Amino acid sequence: MNKVAIVILSCFKYRYLWQAVIKSLQRELREDYQNFDIYITTDNPSNLDINIYLKDNNIKFLIYRENISWTEAFIDSIEKLEIKKFKKIITTFDDLLITNIRTDLLRYVLKDHRKFNYYKLIDNHSTFYQRILPFRDFEINKPINYLGSMVMSLWDYEFLLSFLRKYKAKLSLP
Repeated sequence: MNKVAIVILSCFKYRYLWQAVIKSLQRELREDYQNFDIYITTDNPSNLDINIYLKDNNIKFLIYRENISWTEAFIDSIEKLEIKKFKKIITTFDDLLITNIRTDLLRYVLKDHRKFNYYKLIDNHSTFYQRILPFRDFEINKPINYLGSMVMSLWDYEFLLSFLRKYKAKLSLP
């Protein structure tokens, strides 16, 4: 499997969630964890050493400017990955704790050589409160058509970057 980026969309004020998200990825991906380059998007309002908030040296930060829209921050972060030449990236959020990954299906989707733009890797989204209750688990369980969500989605990197650049004005709020 080629290296795939997992991009955790975040900001500095939610830094207290980073370690929990990373631990959930490590636990669920197990031996596949090393096949991913993990990035966290964030601003850095005080130019702090943000590495102190993680106990994992394999995590890299994509730092965007302060006081910009979520869309601008996302585009800025995704553009920074261009030099890494990723073919595929997974986008997720800083408050999405993964509890059940079907790694066999994840491997299947990542090895799929057919051209695709987007796979939705979870069927639903819930609040943090709902996720800590035992009745709701997230699973990577089937590929479905584009739904316009950034939550746990596998993207063809070139498609995503092209889409963001083409529709930047329409995606940004006035």
